[in-house]
Amino acid sequence: MQKKVVVLVGVILLGIQLCSLYFIGTIYQMMKLSNGDTKSIKQQCQINEVSLAMNLQQAADYLGIESEQLRRVLVTERNILDERGSFSGDMIPYIKIDDEYCFSKIALDEWLYATSRETVNYDTNTYERSK
Repeated sequence: MQKKVVVLVGVILLGIQLCSLYFIGTIYQMMKLSNGDTKSIKQQCQINEVSLAMNLQQAADYLGIESEQLRRVLVTERNILDERGSFSGDMIPYIKIDDEYCFSKIALDEWLYATSRETVNYDTNTYERSK
C-alpha cells in the first residue's frame, strides 16, 4: 500500500514538473517576442505537425470560418466588454501583440467545448452577440 502511494506521489510530482516547464517555456517565448526578437509574430505562430500555436488565418481555418469573420467576432467581444465592463460567457482566447493575433489550439479547443454547451449567436455585420 505504501509503495502505491509513493508511486502515485511521484507521478503527480512529475506531472507538476512537466506543466511547470511548459509554462516557463511559454513565458520565455513571450519575453523573447516582447524584447524585440528578430522573428515576427507570424513566424512564431507558424503551425506545423508539432506546433500548437496559430495565427489569425490558421485559427479561422481551424474553426471553419473566414479570417475576417473571426476578426469581427474578436472585435464584437472586445466592444461588449468595453461597453458593459464584463462579458457573459467565454471569450475567444488569444494573445495580441501590436496587430498580430496568436491563438493556442488547446485554448481554442477548450473554448469550443465550453461555448458549444450553450447557443451563442454572433452577427459579424452589426458586431452583436446574443444567446
